[in-house]
Amino acid sequence: MQAESANYPFCTIEPNTASVSIPDDRLNKLGKLASSQKVVGAQVKFVDVAGLVRGASSGAGLGNKFLENIRNVDVILNVVRCFDDANIGHVEESVDPVRDISIIANELMFSDLEQVENRIKKGQAKLKAQNNETNRRDVEILERCLKLLSDGRLISTGNFSRDESKVIDSFHLLTSKPLAYVLNVDEASVASGNHHTAAVEASLRKQFGDAQSNLMSVRVCSVLEESCVNMGEEARAELLELADVKESGLQKVARLASRLLDVECYYTVGEKESRSWLIPRGSTAQESAGKIHSDMSRGFIAAEIIAYNDFVTAGGEKQAKQAGKCTTQGKTYIVKDGDICVFRFNV
Repeated sequence: MQAESANYPFCTIEPNTASVSIPDDRLNKLGKLASSQKVVGAQVKFVDVAGLVRGASSGAGLGNKFLENIRNVDVILNVVRCFDDANIGHVEESVDPVRDISIIANELMFSDLEQVENRIKKGQAKLKAQNNETNRRDVEILERCLKLLSDGRLISTGNFSRDESKVIDSFHLLTSKPLAYVLNVDEASVASGNHHTAAVEASLRKQFGDAQSNLMSVRVCSVLEESCVNMGEEARAELLELADVKESGLQKVARLASRLLDVECYYTVGEKESRSWLIPRGSTAQESAGKIHSDMSRGFIAAEIIAYNDFVTAGGEKQAKQAGKCTTQGKTYIVKDGDICVFRFNV
């Protein structure tokens, strides 16, 4: 079912959710080599909430409710209007995506500012009652977050260690999450962009530098995406070719989200099914096995590993093993992106 869209603010009250498979040419190739009956891609779950407006952090436009809906997500994608159409209204009465991005960022920071100040008060009370290392650490990290927000900076721009970032994640602060932009353009601009997208890209380069900014936005055309929804694969490909794009906006957004999540992909391959599995970068073999089922992690014995390139070059699992390209690894092995894994376990 499609999410409702309409030419007025807040047509979405309750969040819409959908799971989208991440485009993966490697998985398709593995499925063909194994003659798999089914190919199942790793998925990313999207939560769509209504657009935020100026004053959202203080309740404008049901802003507090919408902000709470995204506190538990891992990544925030800000959909930004980058097209002109006099027939479609804008809550600010003009199209200016750089301004709109600034409004959203400010509302997220204002909301976090209130959250952090309240947490510091509670943390200081806990510290007074029990002066231990955990309470001291939490208050210190929160005070650093407060300094960033007071300076008009997102918490994600702070220089925090991995362990400190894990503590911050437990606070569910909005500006600590990876943030990227989906630039919604007209059909004529989806391939090459327009003056609106150019302004956004220039603003991101100024804030984050060339390398980082290039990873922070994708162009999509919602009109084109709506047309693609009920089309067959061949008709969809023809439409995308006419628009001079290689993949749909949905595929672009899924790829962007997976990159921001800092995840890697490993595969299980067989005649019945070939499947990709998303894991946090740096996961061990035992942790990766648990992605399939907790019993596989609990009773982990060993993992048989074939690198993707070795698997494809050899022409399949049997051939790769005959060529000596399969290794047996223990629970602490760090699974690499593209590994084909067979887990041995006993419970």
